[in-house]
Formats: sequence, structure tokens, C-alpha cells
Amino acid sequence: MPTCSGNASSSLVEDEPSIAEPLAEAIAREGFETKVAGTVAESLALAAQIEPDLVLLDVMLPDVVRLRRLPRAAAASQVPIIMLTARGEEADRVVGLELGADDYVVKPFSAREVVARIRAVLRRTEASPGRDEAKPIEIGELRLDPAKRQATKDGEVLELSREGVRAPPAC
Repeated sequence: MPTCSGNASSSLVEDEPSIAEPLAEAIAREGFETKVAGTVAESLALAAQIEPDLVLLDVMLPDVVRLRRLPRAAAASQVPIIMLTARGEEADRVVGLELGADDYVVKPFSAREVVARIRAVLRRTEASPGRDEAKPIEIGELRLDPAKRQATKDGEVLELSREGVRAPPAC
């Protein structure tokens, strides 16, 4: 699982380009790879392709009749959902959270707030019991194991730091 500091992927389901485009750009500047879908149907197809770490969902979509399918699909895969909506009444927020949302943001909102909420939800869901562990990635002799937060080359553990990679000492 990617860390909250970036490299996570998100799916933004928003039918208003004036909201979707700047929000996706702001989220990308913070290190999150974001794909945009304009309808719930598109988002379901997109989610099957990219397996997002998080879904940002506009509640007022044209195909809102299908809305109940997305939270159930996400709940089955444990993908967190943040609902974005102009509907800010208490009853709307309660229904959104009961449908399976992990957070609920009322429009108008700032991109900074949404990014902060993405990070908070990912922090909470990464630590959740039962969350599928990310599978190790192997590229040639390099193996990255996100669950162990470890990288190995030819079976030797690499010491990782912000300054760079330090190879194991030669024997």
C-alpha cells in the first residue's frame, strides 16, 4: 500500500470539469496519481483497471441511481471513499456515511482540505485490520515489499534512507 505522503492512486468521480480538472491537478501536485471519471459507470470500469487506493465521489452525478453500487463494491475491496457534494445538510451527510463513505466534504471546498482529508483517510485505512497487504513487486533482481517496507537486491536487504540507497557492505 502506498504511503500517505504520495504515490497513492485515486479515482475522482466528478462530472463538472470546472471542479474535476483543477482538483485533479492539485492532488497530482501533492504526489497522488489521479484518474477522473465523469459518471459512476465510468468510475466502476476505471476502478477495475487501476485499483485505486481511494475514491473521491461526487454524490450529485447524472447516474446517481447507481450510487449504491459503488460503496458496496468499494466496501468489498476496502477502498476508502470520500464523498464530494453540494448537499451539506446533516441528513445528507449521515446518509452518505451510512452508504459507506469514509469522509464527506461539502462544496465549496479547497484543494488543500481535500488533500488533507485524503491523507487522513489513507492513514486510517492503511492501519485497518483486514486491509489487503500490498504484494511485493519484483523487477529483475530487485524486490520491493511494501508490507515489510523493505527492498532487496539479489536477496540482500538494502538500507533505504532519504539520502538514497546504501548497498549492503561487501564481505
